[in-house]
Amino acid sequence: MRFENPPIPFSTPVHHIRDGSEIEIHGMAFDGAVGSFAVELFVGNDIALHLNPRQKHHGNTIVLNSMVMGQWQHEERHHGPIHHFHHNKHFHLKIIVHQHHFKIKVNDHKICEFHHRMPYHMINMIGIRNDVVVHKIHLHNVGEGYGAPMPGYVQPMPIGSGVAPQPYIGGGVVPPPVYAPPPTVYMPPQPVMAYGAQPSVVVIEEGHRHHHHGIFGHHHHHHW
Repeated sequence: MRFENPPIPFSTPVHHIRDGSEIEIHGMAFDGAVGSFAVELFVGNDIALHLNPRQKHHGNTIVLNSMVMGQWQHEERHHGPIHHFHHNKHFHLKIIVHQHHFKIKVNDHKICEFHHRMPYHMINMIGIRNDVVVHKIHLHNVGEGYGAPMPGYVQPMPIGSGVAPQPYIGGGVVPPPVYAPPPTVYMPPQPVMAYGAQPSVVVIEEGHRHHHHGIFGHHHHHHW
């Protein structure tokens, strides 16, 4: 399955994610209002993998996390490999599914691993959003979802401490994060205002792991 020059935000349903599945993204980050972009693998309303290279406001960091039952989990931060995502420079991102973890490679360099926090075979959507131009997406060993991809998926918006993502306007519950027919006038999604309480953060820098506990709201307010 392959997509070329998709509009951002972009999403497409998928199925049959398995050991050996690969997601390849060729693109270019740019200096936008948010200061970062995200690639997310969804399981219904939850997120099996949130991959978020942050520049500009966030000290050049790659953040990995997951969302389970509407709440962000333990965050991992990788300092150093962000240079692969220089503004206006081409990058080649590869997410490889293994039995126990995702392997993240950028420009043919292994960046990190992220251990599964929910069954990867349940992943049913891929989304890309914010300050990035995507030239090509290539999905290997991945089953196609229904229909054609459309722009405009709404990203999760957990606000405050331990609060689930806000419902869509006009609805009392949060529907599954699937695409809908594009609106007549496209309105870009709002940036995440806060990530809420973080039970712990694992900071990985130059081969050392550092654990921090507490609420890291100052890293997440206003931008993500």
